[in-house]
Amino acid sequence: MIGKSAASEAEHAGMLGPSGRLLDEQEADEATRRAVVQETEAAFAAQFGGEGTIRLPGTFLLLQAQRPS
Repeated sequence: MIGKSAASEAEHAGMLGPSGRLLDEQEADEATRRAVVQETEAAFAAQFGGEGTIRLPGTFLLLQAQRPS
């Protein structure tokens, strides 16, 4: 996955996926959400670089199903 920047991908992570779901489930306040996004941005920047686009590893599962007749 190619992201615009560590900051933008950290914002996405704070809204979507496991992090976003956990924050929603725990009814996290805005300060907690900001702290999680900042920590995630720092981790992404340290791992993938803080300048410009970043490449995040990812897996996509494509499935096809048919209803039995």
